[in-house]
Amino acid sequence: DITDMNNIKYRHILLVQDKNNRFYKEDSAYTQLGEFGPVRIHAGGVAYHNQKIYVASTGLGVRVFDLNKIIEVSGDASKNRLGKESDGTLKAFNYRYILPQTGFYDIDGASPYSCIALGEGTASEKRFWTGQYITSSDGRTPKVYGFPVNAQGEITQNPLPEVIQPKDNETGNNGPVYNMQGVYRKGTTTLMAVTGKSKYQGSTARLVRYYDGAANGGRYRWPHGAEDLYYEQNTGYLWNLTEYETSKYGSDNRCVFAVRYADYD
Repeated sequence: DITDMNNIKYRHILLVQDKNNRFYKEDSAYTQLGEFGPVRIHAGGVAYHNQKIYVASTGLGVRVFDLNKIIEVSGDASKNRLGKESDGTLKAFNYRYILPQTGFYDIDGASPYSCIALGEGTASEKRFWTGQYITSSDGRTPKVYGFPVNAQGEITQNPLPEVIQPKDNETGNNGPVYNMQGVYRKGTTTLMAVTGKSKYQGSTARLVRYYDGAANGGRYRWPHGAEDLYYEQNTGYLWNLTEYETSKYGSDNRCVFAVRYADYD
């Protein structure tokens, strides 16, 4: 509810998965009960399509959660119990709601997928775009992958994924786009939020724009700790958010902001 921008109300929902899921790993830091456990991953980014959310799972690929399956659970004063009690009661660290994983895509070469966004392919078809967070010392070349998605929200094998190898600007030696934290692609234009560059006004982040076939990309100054990108179709706004918590710098550094996409295309 953003009716009053000075009093925005929201609630956190805990993502969970079946304990029989081959990716589930129990941890002694909490009391694990029956049926379901936490999704203990680095969630690099989140995209929404057709009443589902798609989470970039760094070492796996993409995890899927159906928003029609949100479940209300019981309170837990200890904030330490997760799963189904012997009496059938559901607990989730005192969260009020859980959202079970309903599917996943195990993608070869997924690591390290760092972000995901719903964008367009070269033929204006819908695709999920993911980017790789790879540093210059890694030895690999970071790429952007576009996976076709149908009206039901399923990633399909036809047509094949599009693979883009974007280039940085002259400061980056017209080379690979390292430290990719967010990506959005429309037509033949790729926009990427990157970090770890030279510091300017306290920020090491940049927005990099790359046109297919160009000799180099272009950079824009960008807020520190910038991460996932999201394009709002009906307004033409490109949304972004920053990641650093207050304790990192002694002030409030987390924000969600929007710019006009047309100013950077």
